[in-house]
Amino acid sequence: MMSRARASLLAATLAAGLAWAGVARGQDPAPAGAEALWLQSITQPMAIGDADGVALCAALHEGLRQGRIPATGIAGLPGADRPRAVALSWSDGRSAARTCFGMGPDAAAALEQACRKALESAPSPRGLRWLKVDIVQRGEAVSNFSPRQSRLPLPSLIGLSFGPVAGFDFLPEQLMAWEMVDPSGQLKVHAISERVLGQEVGRYRSTTERLQDLGRWTAITSFTGGQRVCLFETASFLHDGTQAWPLFRGHRLYENATAAELRGMALEVGERLLGMCGPTGLFASALPEWELGKTQGAMPRDYALALLALVRLHQATGEAGYLKAAERVAPRLVAAVRRYGRAPVAGCLPEMQDIAGTHGVVAQAQITSTLTNALAVVALCELSEALRSEAFHPVLALLAQHLILQLQPGGTVVSAREFPSLDLCPELGGEASGAVLLALASLYGSAAREAFLEHAQAVAEGLQQHRLEPAEMDDLPRDVWLLEGLDRLFTFTRNEALVASAERLALAALLDQSRDVAFPDGYGAVAGELSACATADRSRLLAVAARLLHDRGRAEAADALLAEVRPYVLFQLQSRLTPAEVLYLATPADYLGLFRDHVLDIGIDLRGQATQVLSLLALSGELQRRGLNEFPADLAVERTLAAARARPADSTGFLTPGLAASAAMEGPGQVIQFRDVSQGILTIRPRGAKGGPGDDGSPFVPVRPVEPGQTAPPPERTGRPARR
Repeated sequence: MMSRARASLLAATLAAGLAWAGVARGQDPAPAGAEALWLQSITQPMAIGDADGVALCAALHEGLRQGRIPATGIAGLPGADRPRAVALSWSDGRSAARTCFGMGPDAAAALEQACRKALESAPSPRGLRWLKVDIVQRGEAVSNFSPRQSRLPLPSLIGLSFGPVAGFDFLPEQLMAWEMVDPSGQLKVHAISERVLGQEVGRYRSTTERLQDLGRWTAITSFTGGQRVCLFETASFLHDGTQAWPLFRGHRLYENATAAELRGMALEVGERLLGMCGPTGLFASALPEWELGKTQGAMPRDYALALLALVRLHQATGEAGYLKAAERVAPRLVAAVRRYGRAPVAGCLPEMQDIAGTHGVVAQAQITSTLTNALAVVALCELSEALRSEAFHPVLALLAQHLILQLQPGGTVVSAREFPSLDLCPELGGEASGAVLLALASLYGSAAREAFLEHAQAVAEGLQQHRLEPAEMDDLPRDVWLLEGLDRLFTFTRNEALVASAERLALAALLDQSRDVAFPDGYGAVAGELSACATADRSRLLAVAARLLHDRGRAEAADALLAEVRPYVLFQLQSRLTPAEVLYLATPADYLGLFRDHVLDIGIDLRGQATQVLSLLALSGELQRRGLNEFPADLAVERTLAAARARPADSTGFLTPGLAASAAMEGPGQVIQFRDVSQGILTIRPRGAKGGPGDDGSPFVPVRPVEPGQTAPPPERTGRPARR
């Protein structure tokens, strides 16, 4: 039964009386004057370089805060005399941005219209803190677009407009921040109705305006034929209240980072972790994107990494707050340990994981990952040393026994077992030899038992003989825990063979660094893995290797590693949430300083924050230890970075007619126009429904009738370009 509120909403939507009438392909809406312009009228980009855009953004930020339209030099830029659209988005930092579009026969007119709309809006830009300016550089009409079937190409770079009358113009950053597009590129039609029109755009609309928006959107999405829309691409700039930056894909492209900046970023995440860590050691956040998609929430491995990050934050700063938080988290991790066996008793950390069952069915089972258990040992050992306490030694003994039982000849380990059966799960758990080596070396450092050192040496020797020395560079593992394990073991043994292996691992880690890229923000990613966490692990690996080489008198080799780690660092910093990335979220300030895993959504989790902290501390610590303000210069890095970042001031280049055509269905499309009507609303009564139209709880749904001549013509079998 439909709720009273929903029935009232339907009745109000019906009363709004919005209906559509199809217009044959090729006929554009014909409002008078400047409104006849649409984004497809923008056929040539305006030449606006980074310096021009930054100056424009700064002038607008100052002027709008004073309630005036500032003088800018936009009219003098090449291409500014052609049709142009400008979008202004502003926020006070506490609430989501309001956006206004301006369209005009030239850039100055478009900017003036956008400014006038902004100054007449609520909330007023007089209270703005952040301002984003989007200049539409190119528009491409799509003649046969279906909101329910078409797939948007590159939605993180290309916006979508349904036309000047429909009033639905979405910047690419809005498409992504509001999760309007599914992984295949299709619009989430119903989610847009509820979240975007009801909440995101709707927060600044009156009830009547929201109902009218819903009516138009229902008309658009109920139309079974193709319709005409426009894809568009922008040049974007953001002022964060301090300075302005050019943006790409809604985020800043970094050129370098200082040791102080890296340390500050790590501490900012650390403060956020302190705020999330409750009195029982549970990490919790009200952010809807926190641990999104994880039915079990944060797992023991996540808590082990978070514990390690807190301890290393304390080591780096001496701040007692980090150590106190670590003391709250550790008992939670210890409580998850399950004992098994007899004489000696062992203990492990089971985690719920999906496993492949019969007939393609995915089932859940308790799996104890050797990697998780090893990381828990490392974290508890470092906490014990920081506290100068043996309180965690009993549980460390249980976990150590479990790790020893997983050791295999040749330095390998059993990666995972089911629990409590202890059946092998070789396909789960991940590579764990390096983490086990680090755990055994850490146990020796914490408990000073020779047996742990002997086991660690046996693992290292087996790995060197069977995995490291015989392998070609391409086949070496890219494992930061293995590098840390070799470094820690060298502290106790002074075996120079460990240093040689560490250097080879570091050089291998550079082989996967992306430098020749199609998109400028792909520079520095791990090849084939656009993950900020994977990249952070590589940068930490190189920082640890550089420290080891420098300590062995290999300063030149250490400098070379620090110079070449820079692309990795530039990529991972793009995942940090700044005003640019959170501008369109409901409570943007709540996200600042956290890290997402990649630049295509806002998914954030505990593991990702800990991974970034560990990396940033290692990088900043090594730079500061060496007395370096930033990464050493490297000609190859400078050359490839310049090539990746190069973007001609008069071109954006990703939106092409062919790419736009990939969003079209086969056959001609129609343009949707809207007019007020008071009759002709049909209803569909679902089978078995009770009640009548207009009654409280009525399930009747408004549907616009398809009149003769309004159906889409038969599709033309001319084919269409393949989607890219």
